Amino acid sequence: MKKIYYLLIFIPISIVLHYINIGGPSVRFLITALAIVPLAALLGQVTEELSKYTGAKLGGIFKRNIW
Repeated sequence: MKKIYYLLIFIPISIVLHYINIGGPSVRFLITALAIVPLAALLGQVTEELSKYTGAKLGGIFKRNIW
């Protein structure tokens, strides 16, 4: 497992911080930004796998539209 996926723990933490109203806006922004990083990595991995099945042209279109 890649080390970047350990940052996925910040997704539920950011949701809890939002509903409980703990911390200021800058803390919530930082936690949410840390939660987005592994999601972007997963999205890149998904588009790579998708391009294997759909071909180079369609896979390139998926990559371009998502990124």
